[in-house]
Amino acid sequence: GVVCARQAPKSRPALALLLAVPTCTILFYARASWHGGMAFNLRYFTLILPFLAILCAHVLRHIAGEDLRFQSRLAGLGVVLGSVGLLALRPWQQGVGSAETLWLDGSLLLATAIVFAALLWAARPTLHRARACTALASVGVAWAAVVGVSYDTVRSQMVRSMNYQLGTLVADHVVDDSLLFVQYPDPFAAVLDHREKVRIAVPANDQFRGMAALADFHLAQGRRVYAIFSGSVWAQLANVPALRQYQISEIARVHTFSLARVLGRAPAVTSQK
Repeated sequence: GVVCARQAPKSRPALALLLAVPTCTILFYARASWHGGMAFNLRYFTLILPFLAILCAHVLRHIAGEDLRFQSRLAGLGVVLGSVGLLALRPWQQGVGSAETLWLDGSLLLATAIVFAALLWAARPTLHRARACTALASVGVAWAAVVGVSYDTVRSQMVRSMNYQLGTLVADHVVDDSLLFVQYPDPFAAVLDHREKVRIAVPANDQFRGMAALADFHLAQGRRVYAIFSGSVWAQLANVPALRQYQISEIARVHTFSLARVLGRAPAVTSQK
């Protein structure tokens, strides 16, 4: 917005179009209750990266002005020094607690510093303020590259590996052509790599209202029905009248989850005369 105010009239529509896509996307996912909500590294933001890259390049070019050659070299130096300094911290070896404080809080502080420097330059453009903006932005580029590759990617691979192992363990206990109720799908999607025609259902999506009907349908078709939940969810299900009627037989413990087979409704108890 600061830069748009300084543009020639003919460039403003193009900048407005470039800005509209990231603005609408960020506003939507910041407000969406199903996912997102201020998650700044949300994967759904990937589609706005080209727009932001063009806008950032335009802003930096405008700030540099006649000092472009020097500031280009300054930006390159900032990226190199920033990358070396960040790699020296060995992000891939840091624990979750310390890394969260450094990488998450640190990135927000850096972003705040860049915005503050840009506002100072917009209020009164000077050569030193322009160079400060370029230097901070170059450190931001180094930060995004180094942390994205050496921390985010490493942690993501670890989570995906653990999820795959969980799914593989569960697959050892279920059969083809069956129904599997899960607490959430990510850790158990690998079941589909090892078993055929396994239907994965997430009953929490409708607060377990359709779980009984779905289980009855597949049991009536002669299919096996399984469920894997944490202890707290199993305790919650024990208080649902429609689900207390089923016979549940635990098969295995997988990490913090309990895998059980749903055998069908328990026979009604009738009084004998």
